[in-house]
Amino acid sequence: MLSVVGRAERQINNIEASLVLAIEDLQNHSPVKSEPADAPDALDAELLNRWEQYASGATSEVVREKWGRVLSSEIRDPGTFSLKILRIIDELDQKTALLFQRVCELKIGSWIPQLTAIAEFSTRELSELEQAELILNTETPGSVTFAIMKDGDGTPWWALNAGPVGIVVRQFPMPKIITHDRFSFDPIRSRDGNLNLNVFPFSKVGSALAGILHQDDQVGFRRLVDVICLNDDGAAKIVRIGEEGHFVADPDMDDKPTKP
Repeated sequence: MLSVVGRAERQINNIEASLVLAIEDLQNHSPVKSEPADAPDALDAELLNRWEQYASGATSEVVREKWGRVLSSEIRDPGTFSLKILRIIDELDQKTALLFQRVCELKIGSWIPQLTAIAEFSTRELSELEQAELILNTETPGSVTFAIMKDGDGTPWWALNAGPVGIVVRQFPMPKIITHDRFSFDPIRSRDGNLNLNVFPFSKVGSALAGILHQDDQVGFRRLVDVICLNDDGAAKIVRIGEEGHFVADPDMDDKPTKP
């Protein structure tokens, strides 16, 4: 009987500790988007019950922080997590979780550039993330297309941004890493005057999990610039996007190291 009571007390303590970490996360990270008009007034009861089951077994600080961030993310954006996503997160082994955390250092929005992913991770590691239902890797890769913007001198560059921050890639001379075969599906390529970048999109599970890591997209942009500029200085740079299709360089961001 005493062992049952003791176990119940430990489970309550684990839940309370996870709740405290959720509150701290809410205080330290303000919402990134406005709440929709049709957002529910309360958390889904079934989802909250399942969260309590998982949090009750969180005996370490790392696991408590994980479940705390899950709860705070769901409070910020109701519907981010489902019962399936909670189950996959619970079953995620530490090795894969750490691998995904490293991959999220490359993220821009809800995807990672194939160019930086293949430069820093093996095919086996990317396959592990796909099998864990964290990233999507299809035979025909997803891609994003750069816009065209001009610098202060009116020179056109290819540009990609997430809000006011982004990168620009030199058009003339074209960076060495860019291929321009019309039928190419290389990681970064020019076709008909456009610049396309292959990406690995996050799955729904991956997007939800990435959201609790609070990884700044600026890091992903800097890593992408590093790869494009390898043996080709000045081929790309970090910028702040201005109005009317113009940009300004941001040397403070551009000089920041991407790795410790």
